[in-house]
Amino acid sequence: MESDYGLWSIVLLSTTMKDITLEQIEKDLYRRREIRKKNGITGIVINARGNILLSAEGKKEHVKLQYDEIKKYQGHHSIIKLYFGPIPFRFFEEDPLAFKSLGVEEHKFLDSFKSEEQKEYLQEVLNIEHPVSRIINDFIKNNSK
Repeated sequence: MESDYGLWSIVLLSTTMKDITLEQIEKDLYRRREIRKKNGITGIVINARGNILLSAEGKKEHVKLQYDEIKKYQGHHSIIKLYFGPIPFRFFEEDPLAFKSLGVEEHKFLDSFKSEEQKEYLQEVLNIEHPVSRIINDFIKNNSK
């Protein structure tokens, strides 16, 4: 089943292989944002003390390629696909890779949701009745304790 606009999303859960330095996170975010811009992919990555939730949205073939690349990446293990399917619209419209850090104070400055407007936007996304929103919302709730 295709969505009306041909948009698909994949949501993955994984664990990092080792502690990642702040410098590695910054470099990785920059590199992945550039790749996503070229491929028309938007989404979010949430780092909760080494547990990673990643959502990518775009054309089905680009989202599938993103998944294939992540499976090859040596920095993660125990990759679990939580959702792969059509979406009615982009949840993260203009952000190739929004970043949210839970439980790691030194990563907070990288957070994409600092201003009140950005926080409200994320809350609106979390309130949407769709499996992607529910997965992201549950991950944040379960890792914010």
